[in-house]
Amino acid sequence: MPTERFFNLPEEKRARITRAIFEEMCRVPYDEISINKIIQSADIPRGSFYQYFENKDELLTFMLKDFQKQLFTMAKDTLIEVDGDIFRTFSVFLRRVIAFGEQEKYCTLLQNISYGIKYNHIHDAKMLQKRGTNFLNELFDLTNMREINIQTKEDFWDLAYILTLLIWSAGIDIFLDLSKKEEILTKTEKRINMIKYGVMKEETK
Repeated sequence: MPTERFFNLPEEKRARITRAIFEEMCRVPYDEISINKIIQSADIPRGSFYQYFENKDELLTFMLKDFQKQLFTMAKDTLIEVDGDIFRTFSVFLRRVIAFGEQEKYCTLLQNISYGIKYNHIHDAKMLQKRGTNFLNELFDLTNMREINIQTKEDFWDLAYILTLLIWSAGIDIFLDLSKKEEILTKTEKRINMIKYGVMKEETK
């Protein structure tokens, strides 16, 4: 993440740097990201940049954190639209994230973030446990609990975490190779249903 010095910058300067990072990460693949272009676009000295960010991985982490806010909102809106069906929520949510990321403006950005997650391990789905407690509580309140065999918030959090890991991995793989989108979406839908309905035969339960 950026240093404390970055967050202490005047709002206008911080926004200018953030916009420059966003534009560069939307422009080119990860290996071609240019710190020089970010510095020029943000109109800051090179030395100042490295007081805010140590390397390119930190840029990816920073962009991911900002994008998470949009993901949280999208997930809640989806849960409301599907009348509290938590399984359908994750299925529809994944497709909406992919559609969002396929827009020219965001495609390269999400490919870069996916690259960072997959190969540099800059972040993982534990963000829901570390930063998303309030978000999970909101999902719990919106979920139709009458149709699932979940009794406590802790159990619900475990279910949400498992589903998040599933679509998190699927989303990364799709953005790393969009030609496999439909194959991965189909496989993910199957896995969601395995979680929803279970795999044991009734006579053996």
